[in-house]
Amino acid sequence: MSFLAQLRQQQADTPQGLQLCFLVTIDTGRHRAQLDLVLAELHQGQLHKPGPAYQPQREHLLSPPPFIQASDIPLLRKLMSPGTLLPGGRSGQLPEDKPHINGLPLLSELLMTRRCFFSCDSSRWQLASLGEEETISPRWQIQLNGTQTIGWQHDPAATLFFLDQPLLFYAASGKISPSKCLFDATAITVLNEQTEALAADAVEAFIDEHQLEWSNLGLPLPTVLPRRLVESQIIPLLRLVSCKDSQAADGWRNELQLHYRYCSDGYCVNIKPGAQLSDSVYWDGDSLIQLCRQAEQEQTLHQKLLIYLGDFTAATDAGTSNRERVWHSSNPAAWKSLLVDSCKELQQAGFSFMVDKRFRHHYITPEQWQVQLKGQVTGQSDEPWSLTINLQLDPQGDSQTIDLLGLLNQLHTLDFPYDQRHSCLKLDDGRLLLLPADKLHSLAEELADLVGSARGEFQFNG
Repeated sequence: MSFLAQLRQQQADTPQGLQLCFLVTIDTGRHRAQLDLVLAELHQGQLHKPGPAYQPQREHLLSPPPFIQASDIPLLRKLMSPGTLLPGGRSGQLPEDKPHINGLPLLSELLMTRRCFFSCDSSRWQLASLGEEETISPRWQIQLNGTQTIGWQHDPAATLFFLDQPLLFYAASGKISPSKCLFDATAITVLNEQTEALAADAVEAFIDEHQLEWSNLGLPLPTVLPRRLVESQIIPLLRLVSCKDSQAADGWRNELQLHYRYCSDGYCVNIKPGAQLSDSVYWDGDSLIQLCRQAEQEQTLHQKLLIYLGDFTAATDAGTSNRERVWHSSNPAAWKSLLVDSCKELQQAGFSFMVDKRFRHHYITPEQWQVQLKGQVTGQSDEPWSLTINLQLDPQGDSQTIDLLGLLNQLHTLDFPYDQRHSCLKLDDGRLLLLPADKLHSLAEELADLVGSARGEFQFNG
């Protein structure tokens, strides 16, 4: 078969209605524009789904297939020329890895085809066009922990990328806005290479090393932040969490974490397990607040807690993590002992508890409790009735009222072993209510008699 016959065969195999499209994906990591050539059908000028990739061929420049327009040939010829793209194309074809567009003039030619589509994540393609010029400038940003990072200040609705100059892409409208920039290519490169955040303690050394170069390039330098030392009080915080774990017998890992909360007038910081022993800092917009860590007191609190954790395993011992001040147990009795038997002693020693909603062993015992029923339960009256249990959860008198009707099924099916002190009711929020087994047994019997009676009021105190 002759060359022309082969070419006609290739053209005949191409589905009708396809057009050559230029897809530009912004590489947000390197702030560059990556180019793909594809064949796709357009609906009212919009691209809904990219088609097969297209590899430019020199024979198509001589005898264009239907999907290549005459105006595409000079552009394809340019794309196939070495040095047009980054990295440079090989002779006769585009590089196999996605090439980067090298310059605004080439991008302008792509946009003029009205078949150039932009995306930041390759999921939604927007027909792109040139917009108005905008101004951008570099700025150091100070994070809450005092670290500083430099970046370009621009409209937050736009995505920044670089060709031979900075550009902004607006995903909502598809506009590509060239940017007024007062810095040359060398300054832009130096700035874009400064990707690491500067810790507060490293700012002065950075200035000493780079002041001459950055000043000559007109680039801004980070700010040495004023510090203010404040006195603080340490509060040991016990956080109880349950996390999904495929290696655990029941699919959950139940953890106790010891946090240190440092509080002063107006400032409070939480030191998580595994955090390095360094002073905590906080930027309040005027100065860097420094709360000094109290290493000896932290160690004393740590040792005091260990007295109550005989049935727990340290996370480092189990090889599950390298975190300090983390313990776990799969034994409900260990959590019951900690939250019921040892809770008051730990609170008196200054420890506070913070229980996550998903924690699976949140046992609670009320200081006092009272069950009340009001209204008729015989079904002979339309008067509403309620059965509630009022729990006084701490000595200060804070109480909570819970609808007991939802717990009746649990109450009637409870096994009441007289060799144990407590029986357990699971509340709607996941907490496990422990009540004296003998009194709960009497309550269950009383309620069984009550349901068939006509009494309108009932009270049971525990």
